[in-house]
Amino acid sequence: MAGGASSRSRAYRGAIDLHLDQDALVGAVAGFVAEGYEAVKIKLGRPTVEEDLSRARAVRGALGARAFMVDANYGWDV
Repeated sequence: MAGGASSRSRAYRGAIDLHLDQDALVGAVAGFVAEGYEAVKIKLGRPTVEEDLSRARAVRGALGARAFMVDANYGWDV
C-alpha cells in the first residue's frame, strides 16, 4: 500500500443524533470530547441544507481541531 499500513486504528464517536436540536447536538458532542474521543461523526439530512450547515458549523466550533466527519445517510440527492 502506498504510505504503508498499520494494525492500529483511531476510534471515533458517533450516535443516532439527527433528531436532536442543535443545542442538544453540541452538548452531546461536548460529552464525547469529555469522554476522551479525538474524532466525532454526526448525521446530516435535516429538512434543509441550511440546517445541516448550521449544525455542522456549531459542531466544528465545539470540536476545535479534532477530526470531524459527517454522514448524510442518503439524506441528500444531487
